[in-house]
Order: sequence, then structure tokens, then C-alpha cells
Amino acid sequence: MINVAFAMQSVLLKSAEAHLIVKTFPDCKDKREAVTRWEKSLGHADVQENEIALDAKKLIQHMTFVIENSYATFGGNIYKLTVGIPTGTNMSPEVTNIYLLWYEMTYFQRQIQHWNSLSKGQQLFMLTFKRYIDDLFKMQSFGFDFKAVMYFEEDKDGIYPKVLTDTDGRQIKDPLELEGEMGDQCDFLDSTVSIDGLNNRTTWTLFDKRRAMKVDETPMSQLRNFPHWDTMLSKSCKLGVITSQMFRFNRRCFKARDFIKETVTYCQKLIKEGYDSKEVLNRVVHYRHWDPRRGKWPIIWRELKKRLTKFINARKLTK
Repeated sequence: MINVAFAMQSVLLKSAEAHLIVKTFPDCKDKREAVTRWEKSLGHADVQENEIALDAKKLIQHMTFVIENSYATFGGNIYKLTVGIPTGTNMSPEVTNIYLLWYEMTYFQRQIQHWNSLSKGQQLFMLTFKRYIDDLFKMQSFGFDFKAVMYFEEDKDGIYPKVLTDTDGRQIKDPLELEGEMGDQCDFLDSTVSIDGLNNRTTWTLFDKRRAMKVDETPMSQLRNFPHWDTMLSKSCKLGVITSQMFRFNRRCFKARDFIKETVTYCQKLIKEGYDSKEVLNRVVHYRHWDPRRGKWPIIWRELKKRLTKFINARKLTK
């Protein structure tokens, strides 16, 4: 809850200081003194100058106000949001995470108490269970039904509720129903995770959903998503996208050949959009964040240089 409080402070403190705190302590010389006295009244005298401390009651009041007073405009009309939390507020991701984490942690705590009596399938499921906001990843053995432990009802234990009751007393069935893919390969965030049956290990590579999304029949992955070469930005800023993307490919590609493929494809896109080919090539070969577990860097950069040089020379011949 600390993160929520400090995430909200940048918005709340401005109005609270000016309209609430100062009026509460009118005998103070200035705003800083009023804030200090207010913090001491809450028992948080050690709070730093740019921070604000909220007790549980006050934090709940702020959160409730945001949830119950969210509006949107559409077609010239103003609408009040009555279901859910607006995704644009600072607290929304934190509240979502805390809400789901409560169900997950209480379920895991119950199961750990009799860990040795759990099936191997359930143990594997719990050990590999990962969640990022609303994306879930888990591994399961053949014959294990993960849905059997995903939801709880009156007479059945599970992670998430099968039924919820809203503020009007109406029941919502399957409020957290999962949709996704199963098999020896799946996409999770920006990675495609696979099970290598031959070597009995898990591997991964880059997943870019923009490749499947099209605009006028052109994949979005082919559209420019970096600064134009002729902008007034510094050269180091423009070329910095190469280093950042190579770092991303390095982390998201288990195999060196996938890293090489993604790097070459990205650099070709840069050159096609007007980036200086020599500058691009120079930035690539001077990459210094390679993970040695993926292979020897001299071999990798020589292959990168060979492929990019071939592409650059081919473009010169067509001009």
C-alpha cells in the first residue's frame, strides 16, 4: 500500500497542501510548517520533504473518492463510470495487483501447509505460476487440470472466486475467467516460451504482436517506431535506439541465431528509413552488453557485420 500512497501523492499533495492542510493550521508561518505539523499529527514526523504519509483510513478515503468519482466524455456528453476502475489513474495498476495478489497469496499459503501431499502436477503449477497485471503464465504436466485449482466456490478451494457480488447485490459469474493458449509453446508478454523436448529445457524468443497487426495491409512492425534521421535530436539519441533494442533482443532471445535475426531485421528497417548505414553498423559492432551464456561475442558480431554489409552493398547496387 506504500506504493499506492506515494503514487497518489503527486496529485493529492498539491490540493491538500493548498486547501486542506494550510486551513487546518492557520497559525503556521508558511505551507511547509503546516505540512510538518500535519505529518506529526499523523505520527509521521520522519517523512521526507517531497513525500506524504497516509494512514490506512485516509488512504482508503482517497481511493474510494477516485473510484466513485471517475468520468469520461463521449459524443459531447459526460458519463460517470459506475463499474470497474479507470485505467488512467495512478492507483489503478496497484489496486488491481493488490486485489489479485490477495487471492493468490492466501491460496498459496493454504496449500504450502500440506505441500508434500500435493500432486506433482499441482506443485509444478504453483512453482511456475507467474502473473503480470492480467497476463498469466504457468507450466503443467500432462493430466493436470489447472482449472480445477483456478477458482473457488463454497465447497471447493481455488485461487480466484467463481462468483462475485457487486455493490447492488447482484451475482457476477466467472468474473475472472481466463482466455489463452495451451501447448508446448505460448506467448507471454513480449516473449514466446517453448518447451524443447529433445534437450528437456525451456527456451524463449522475441514475440512482437505488431507483426500480426496490420494497417492498410502493412504489418505495424514495418512502420517506423523510432526518431526520423533528419530530426534535430542528437546523433547519440537517435542511434541509442539500436543499443536499447539489442539489449532487449539479448534478454528476449534464448538462442544467438534469434538475436542475430532480430538485430539484422531492425537495422535493415533503420537503414531503409534513412539512417546512415555506417553509423548503424558501427553502433552494432560496438554493442557491449552481450550475455556470454548465449555464445562468444566475436563470432556473433562478425555474423552481424557480414549480414548487414551484404544488405548495405545490395542497396548500393540498386540505386
